Amino acid sequence: GGDRALEGAAGGRADSEETLMDSHWLAWAAGIIDGEGTIHLYRKLRSGGAQSRHIQLGVIVANTDPKMLAKMKELFGGFVGIQDHGRGRNRICWRWKVACHDAEQCLRAILPWLITKREQADIALLSRALIGRRGVRISDETVQRQLGLAHRLSALKWGSSRLEKGA
Repeated sequence: GGDRALEGAAGGRADSEETLMDSHWLAWAAGIIDGEGTIHLYRKLRSGGAQSRHIQLGVIVANTDPKMLAKMKELFGGFVGIQDHGRGRNRICWRWKVACHDAEQCLRAILPWLITKREQADIALLSRALIGRRGVRISDETVQRQLGLAHRLSALKWGSSRLEKGA
């Protein structure tokens, strides 16, 4: 999964130069997410159109350079695909996305270097902490707390007026 970057950042290697290089890549990734990325909490649609009970975490970066997104995938997992095929003189826009546990590991790894999206990452990680063990049904209270955090994150990104319109 996406724990690759954490192995070096946690000091799992004896070679301090390699660990330093890993921290450089994590700082680089934080800058990419700060400037080009989106951190979001959402309800996944299940087959049949019903929404998932709990809120899921996603981290997305879109860019016209697929090499940058391939590096994000190498560091944290996820997938890279075409977001927009481009028209006329516009170039193809690529998208890297990581979700759930891998998104959580990504944010934890880059947290020390985030500036612009630090508060968003903190809220997203709080939401993930509420989930608990896999396969255990979460309470209605927990669902409401997650929804509250999703609204806080949206308000940080878009302002309260967008929330009031139901976005």
